[in-house]
Amino acid sequence: MLRKIVRHVRSSPQRRKTWLQEAKQTTASALRMLPPGQQRWHLMLILDVKTRWSSTHQMLPLPIPHRQLIPTFAKDKELRKFELSESDWSSLKLVSEWLKAFRSATTEMSSTKRLMLSKTLAMFRGLQEKVRGIIAELLHGADPTLRRGLIDAHIKLSDYYYKFDESRYYTWAALLDPRISYEALVKDYRREPDLLDDIRTAKNNLATHFEENYASLESDNPTNENNTPPVIIDGSPQKINFLERYSSYSAAQTLPKDELDEYFRFTSHPSKMTVDPLEWWHARHDQFPNLYRLACDVLCIPG
Repeated sequence: MLRKIVRHVRSSPQRRKTWLQEAKQTTASALRMLPPGQQRWHLMLILDVKTRWSSTHQMLPLPIPHRQLIPTFAKDKELRKFELSESDWSSLKLVSEWLKAFRSATTEMSSTKRLMLSKTLAMFRGLQEKVRGIIAELLHGADPTLRRGLIDAHIKLSDYYYKFDESRYYTWAALLDPRISYEALVKDYRREPDLLDDIRTAKNNLATHFEENYASLESDNPTNENNTPPVIIDGSPQKINFLERYSSYSAAQTLPKDELDEYFRFTSHPSKMTVDPLEWWHARHDQFPNLYRLACDVLCIPG
């Protein structure tokens, strides 16, 4: 019903003009009742895109000026059957609250400047839990349409979640993200044996992939560059590094025998959520020279 009213207002230049005029008049007095941080509302209604849940959240006109004006426009002869009741407004308020998490997830997943692949599992898992909690709290007398919509949303999220099995990189990215890593995933999935087995399998597959494709790569550690014979100019004093005899021994001692196992031990207590994963890996390039390459290759896949 609301979508039809919004479309009706936006479809005509005359109705848009009338809406803006009345909205400005209403806003002047109504906004004074709102806190300062909530006084900047868009006057023109937003028409959502049916396939994008974030735009539906943007459309819902909960600010006071919109709620006061919409019933007036709904009295138009063409829209009288779509006039919103108090019950409808209550439902809209509920739906608006529910969609906040979906809009937040959509906005974050649309980011092009931050790594997203490693967060994808957490986002869909969080949305599933959000919808499941809403369904559990919904009163028995609630609108059946709302209940059905929530159940359908949970089913759709489950379908998407299990599609992640078709690609190994979602779980690998989470494992190689120092903010998450293996131990955090195990704790998160501890009550779901099937998913926990999937995490363990993914870890083993990641280890195999690392051993076959990265573990034997030559390190580009700067210590190797020191072995290049110096260029000597006749008559100039030659500088000799008398400690060089210990450099190869030192490097062999500091590099872990198995970088992946060492990484999982190192991140058994995950890093702060504010850490940038690529910066974290770059800072530990010397500690995990080959695993660093794998982490960059996986984490940089668009999410």
